[in-house]
Amino acid sequence: MGASVERMDKIKLSLFDVFAYMLPGIPLLMLIIEWHHRAPLAFDDVFNGVGSMSVIAMLALLCAAYVLGFSVSSVAFVCFRFGMEHWAKLTVDDDPINLSKRGFEAARMQHLRPSGFDSLHQFLALRAMAYGLSFVFALFAVGHFILCAWCCRLTTDELAVVLGSVTLAVLCFIRARQFLKMCNRVITDTIKEINNS
Repeated sequence: MGASVERMDKIKLSLFDVFAYMLPGIPLLMLIIEWHHRAPLAFDDVFNGVGSMSVIAMLALLCAAYVLGFSVSSVAFVCFRFGMEHWAKLTVDDDPINLSKRGFEAARMQHLRPSGFDSLHQFLALRAMAYGLSFVFALFAVGHFILCAWCCRLTTDELAVVLGSVTLAVLCFIRARQFLKMCNRVITDTIKEINNS
């Protein structure tokens, strides 16, 4: 019994877990609820439903959002990498898309400059959140559009939701690209500091 309690104490919800998995899981969870009810959700329904939930139900929904966000994170990264490869053809961008190529430098940072590594970890979490949200908002836009067309409820309000979701997907992609640049800058600057000291 003591060993299981001790292991539970070691399970911590990190910044990365919240940003990279839980937040992107929320719009996906809303899409699943819409498809379950076979009707678009109104904002009033969402806010009234969340306001009347018990703490246990809220925790269960957050856990479900975390699992959903975690389950799509790999696909979201593949889509982000695909988008970045095509973006790089349009712009002059020499930053590596996949930071695993800089793994040795990150390992040096972790051992020699933990504060720089902590900054890198925060930017990695924000980058994962941004590309996860980009993917999920795009998925939400497509799913919501199909559901509304199928239910014959393609109103101006529903089209505004779709357009808003597409806009958020694009903005989150751009933000993920900016966080990638920040990750590369943190690695480069910290390695320069290490080499100069």
